[in-house]
Amino acid sequence: MGGWRCWYDDGVMARAPEPAEPPSELEALRARCEELELENAILAGTVEILKKAQAPTRPP
Repeated sequence: MGGWRCWYDDGVMARAPEPAEPPSELEALRARCEELELENAILAGTVEILKKAQAPTRPP
């Protein structure tokens, strides 16, 4: 028996619906996580490049 069950006062049993395709949702979350990790790495690399190549703000 899957799903959460609850007994009411009148003895009727109610069941919560089963989640809709958890594996596909999990795969979508994993793909999104990989995408965000790649984006984070790109941004971190960009920050490092900008730190090394800072232009002077005042004339010499």
